[in-house]
Amino acid sequence: MGNRIALVAAAMIMAVACAGCARNASHSIVLSPTAVTAATRRPVQPARIVCRGDAQRRMVALTFDVGSDGAVGEVPQILATLRREDLRASFAVTGLWAEQNHALILAITSAGHQVINATYDGASFTGASTGARPLTAAQRTLELQRTETTVYHLTGRTTRPYVRPPYGDIDAGAPLDVAAAGYGTIVLSTVDTRPWQSLPASDVARRALSAAAPGAIFELHTVAGSPDAAALGQLIDGLRTAGYDFGSVADVIAR
Repeated sequence: MGNRIALVAAAMIMAVACAGCARNASHSIVLSPTAVTAATRRPVQPARIVCRGDAQRRMVALTFDVGSDGAVGEVPQILATLRREDLRASFAVTGLWAEQNHALILAITSAGHQVINATYDGASFTGASTGARPLTAAQRTLELQRTETTVYHLTGRTTRPYVRPPYGDIDAGAPLDVAAAGYGTIVLSTVDTRPWQSLPASDVARRALSAAAPGAIFELHTVAGSPDAAALGQLIDGLRTAGYDFGSVADVIAR
């Protein structure tokens, strides 16, 4: 009975939390519960799911997904833009990338940016976006723990309590599994720039700006060749002109 209540509660939290996400946010959410896993056999308060911060404050968060392929990508250019604009952002980093880019993960944390756990190798929790088998609770825990250990060892900073599941793929068990691993918040997004659509940087910035709203969480991407790095300056200028302040995910969702 306790397992059923926990899973139903998790599904309700997902439905409520994500109902207000913008239409161009990219998440794959499966509301039907997966098989009961080890993490759901014990009482756990499900992690909350956020795709938008406080709508009463004119503040937004810029977040960057750092890929699992280990490539440097556009991270140096993005860090240079943020430094020039004197902004703090959030980076959803895989443990594999951190291992292979010591200098850059240190540059991210030393500049005061927030680090979010994006698992170790970017495997989908549910397989919805990749066609792979869903990860078990134990596998999800290992993915998160390996990244936390890696980031803490390299930087002295924790990724807790924030997780961004790869591809935004979550099911009803994910809030319970994430919570059991010591994470209280699953971070999705309000606006996903979707660089795979191969739009020019000016169009990326224009479309993202059209979806701006108080509390918005912008999801940008650092993969090599992504137009997001070139669009970042335009996006920041447009948001400032519209009267928005900037903060990390922690800042924007704070009450």
